[in-house]
Amino acid sequence: MENKHCEHVREDGTRCMSYKQTGKRFCWIHDPDKAVERSVAVRKGGQECIVSKDVEVADGKRIRVTRAKDIRITLVRIMNLLRERKITPTESNALTYTCSCLIRALELQELSKRLDSIAFALSQRDRLSNN
Repeated sequence: MENKHCEHVREDGTRCMSYKQTGKRFCWIHDPDKAVERSVAVRKGGQECIVSKDVEVADGKRIRVTRAKDIRITLVRIMNLLRERKITPTESNALTYTCSCLIRALELQELSKRLDSIAFALSQRDRLSNN
């Protein structure tokens, strides 16, 4: 029976457990023919769509949070609602804390993508230097 998993072997000697692409030996991540496509995807990832979630702020208006810019807009709305006394300081604190969590998640996602890109570039450099 044919093995359906990627043939990439990690530095620790274990094999990648992702499924290989149809007709290929490797998964999309480890396919040397996909290096340029992967690099473009890594650069694009996280720049626009991070989270795609409808959020309702206390004024009843819903916004779609997809970028850090949406969180900044939400924070301004929260500030205005607090100044207009339409929400309590406790509600404002809870909403602001949630926004800060979303911002941290966006930052971590961006950092993770950058680290993946660096790790991939280093593995490609090592692979080329071993040949």
